[in-house]
Amino acid sequence: MAKPAKKPRDFWKNPKMNEIESQRYDEDTFASKISAERNTQGYEGIRVRTAGKHPYFSEHKSGIWISSKINLQNWFKWFSDNLREISYRFWGKRIDTLPEQIESYKTQINQLNNSIVENQTKLRDAEEKLLKQNSEIILAKEVIDKFELYQQVLNDFESEVKRISKQENREESKIKKKLTESKWILGIDCQVKASEKKVDNQLSIDLHIKTGFGQDKVFEFKSPNLKPFFRRKETTRLLIDEELSQGLNQLIAYMRRANLYSRIAEEGTYKIQLPLGIVVMGYDLEQAQIDMIKEWNFHLRPHIQIITYNELIETGKNQLENIKHARELQEKEIKKVK
Repeated sequence: MAKPAKKPRDFWKNPKMNEIESQRYDEDTFASKISAERNTQGYEGIRVRTAGKHPYFSEHKSGIWISSKINLQNWFKWFSDNLREISYRFWGKRIDTLPEQIESYKTQINQLNNSIVENQTKLRDAEEKLLKQNSEIILAKEVIDKFELYQQVLNDFESEVKRISKQENREESKIKKKLTESKWILGIDCQVKASEKKVDNQLSIDLHIKTGFGQDKVFEFKSPNLKPFFRRKETTRLLIDEELSQGLNQLIAYMRRANLYSRIAEEGTYKIQLPLGIVVMGYDLEQAQIDMIKEWNFHLRPHIQIITYNELIETGKNQLENIKHARELQEKEIKKVK
């Protein structure tokens, strides 16, 4: 007579313990079981055991018995803190508690929200730049035959700025004359369909332009060899230079007078509202000076800006690109007609 087949051994079963309730955790090669148990003497507690599943099921002899008499909250905190620290120290595995997970999710959400706001700002700026560029190209069509002339003028202007920036003598009048004769360097809207204005002859101002877009821009030009800020000592903070201070004062006084004159009559004598004042100062400045200009512009905008001659030259180059693009568009239109 054949012997009955032996039942597979239950490695979880402990004949000296009476299991009350249990839960099991399984992975591919690993299993674990946590159970509430009562021993033959009537003591109760929690038992945690682990086992390997392959090549055959084998319970690990070591386990954890947590007596019901222990302060479970304090013990679990001790166990959790030390398990997290040791696992990260030896295996680089970080275990986050639920509060830490919540904080982590909050941080991720904040980062995503900040990223969304940042991208929305970038999108708005890009759309504004595209709109402005398209408007500038329309104006640029009026001067496409002057591209080569403008290119030479900008090259000469850049060379002149470099030359003046390396000397001690100021030459504001020469720079002012060149920009007054070639206002397109300030922006194509300052040249095409634009006009010069003067609200108050008693107030000294270098240039006031009603642009092709209907905006009033008021300029103060300083010699390229002047820096907008200075230090009393090498280690002290940057302070505003007297020349920049005077330029800002002149702009504010003039723009205030322009607004007042514009409201004298019911419709306004000059119809100037919220003009933009621009001080052009500094060339090839050190980073600390550039950062300080950005800081000032943050507080001065939208009514006043400080720009460097580097930025002004870059504006001129952008206008040349617009004129070049306008010429290419015109050539394509002519070919279509033919």
